[in-house]
Amino acid sequence: MAAVGYGFLTHSAAAAGTYLEDYGYYGVMVTAMLWLVMLWRSRSPAGLAFLGDGWREIWRRYGVLFVWIILLSLVAGLSGRYSNKVLYDEAVLQSTAFDMHFFRNAGTVIRGYEVEGVFTPFTAYLDKRPFFYPFMVSLTHDLTGYRTVNAFVFNNLLLPAVLLLFYWVGLGFGRREAALAGTVCFGASALLAQNAMGAGMDMLNVAMFLLTFGLAAHYLRAPGERRLSALILSCVLLAQTRYESALYVLPVALVILEGWRRSRRIILPWVAVAAPLFLIPVALHQTYLSGTPLLWELRDDMNSRFGFEHLINNLQHAYAFFFDVSGTLLNAVGLSVMGFAAFGWALWVLARSWRRLGHAQPSVLVTFLFGFTTIANLGLLMFYFWGELDDPIVSRLVLPFHAILGLAIVWALAQFNPAIRLRVAHWVTLVAVVTYLAFGLRATALFNDINQLADEITWEENWVDQRAPVPRMIITNKSALPWLLRKEPALSFDVLPGRLEGIRFHMMAGTFREVLVFQYYRPTGPQGDFVLDPANMLEDRVVLEPLIERRFGGRLLRISRVVEIGENPERSPVALEAEAAAGGETLVDQHQIN
Repeated sequence: MAAVGYGFLTHSAAAAGTYLEDYGYYGVMVTAMLWLVMLWRSRSPAGLAFLGDGWREIWRRYGVLFVWIILLSLVAGLSGRYSNKVLYDEAVLQSTAFDMHFFRNAGTVIRGYEVEGVFTPFTAYLDKRPFFYPFMVSLTHDLTGYRTVNAFVFNNLLLPAVLLLFYWVGLGFGRREAALAGTVCFGASALLAQNAMGAGMDMLNVAMFLLTFGLAAHYLRAPGERRLSALILSCVLLAQTRYESALYVLPVALVILEGWRRSRRIILPWVAVAAPLFLIPVALHQTYLSGTPLLWELRDDMNSRFGFEHLINNLQHAYAFFFDVSGTLLNAVGLSVMGFAAFGWALWVLARSWRRLGHAQPSVLVTFLFGFTTIANLGLLMFYFWGELDDPIVSRLVLPFHAILGLAIVWALAQFNPAIRLRVAHWVTLVAVVTYLAFGLRATALFNDINQLADEITWEENWVDQRAPVPRMIITNKSALPWLLRKEPALSFDVLPGRLEGIRFHMMAGTFREVLVFQYYRPTGPQGDFVLDPANMLEDRVVLEPLIERRFGGRLLRISRVVEIGENPERSPVALEAEAAAGGETLVDQHQIN
């Protein structure tokens, strides 16, 4: 009651945001440290006994698994490339990680300059995205030094970890060949490969989903305080990975109660008592988000995020995503076809024997609870104004459901007669691989080229890197975040009005040895002429020297150098004297005005 009151009722949206920005880093840090300790304490000695068997025995038992994981990881890495897949969500996450690494704050840096040769953020705000992924990236910065590539490397390394976690969870159904086939079905996915080469939070989200799933089954097999503590803290961190992942608190709570029933005693370690306190940051974040409509990213004609009018359209796009065979969507056709078939079979069996669900093996029960929550989350998404699953920005939300489909395949394979199970598992694996090669790799190649904005930013950064390393200001027609992440001062055109006098002063003072301007020129007709985009216009007193231009799609991108910024006629010495005389004010020093 105290946690709910403090998280949801006590603070205004602004106050909740301030607390999170100042102290959110320490909250997630303490939770993560305790989580690692509890994971180690809850380990099963029998589960690690294979480490003493020697490399030959380990290879005999798990060599095929390792080969498949390496192959799937290599295909994802070689067919894709490091780039922000969702602009500018991933840049925001990296900026939050930047602030956590350097200042232990949880803000997103939106303005910064070099002061005495040191890049210093001046303005930051609290973003709507949870903290766990930025925290893990900031920890990578802490251990290896600050590099923007760290976010991509972190996600890339998560791919084999996710596949191992899936196999571990699949083993709960009792059949290795079934778990291996399910791992290949889940891993042979263009969607999974795309996210593994990006800098988003979805790879960590699916990793925490699988880990929490596995810990829930682990707890039900032998309910105890250590296993429960590890499960609870894993669930808390899952809730801080993506906003909708807070829904998994409910199935974990039901798993805990089922563990009490099966062991015929109440298991209540201190972590369980303190769990609501660990979830206070999630509540504060919801308070902040609910009271800050600007972060909802609604369309101009909307005032609500959810509505029945979105349902039919979103369902049509969901069907297109799961079963499209054009090779233009980041789906996994083999996983969808076989996964939905297995899922339907599982529902039929459940309908016939639902009374025995309380006595089902742990993995089956956890699959039911987590699967129901995952479907409920997708169902809620169908009422969301931006819930079209074939949109590459939205499709990443399907990864937990893909894991459920993969586990349904594992369960279905485990039901086959041992005499034919291995043969069926081989056919399932073959279908998954063939559909991945036929459709998935084509989609990956398409989405490597379709992200034109990312290509523009990469070209701009590479071109600037070739210039002399002088103090520089960037005036960009896009978000300033990619430049701020590189510790380069930058302003976007939408915040430029009123700042030209300051830029002019710093050019004269030598603070900025070079000011670069990025502008779009749009085509005027079939003759091939281009005209400056009105949104990228500068005042007439700004003199530009064009340096380079390149065409991207139908528009031209030009980079120019600011040669001179003339005096503002409205603030000239004569005008200031007249203004002072008219108002009876004393003319201040021109340097102070600048």
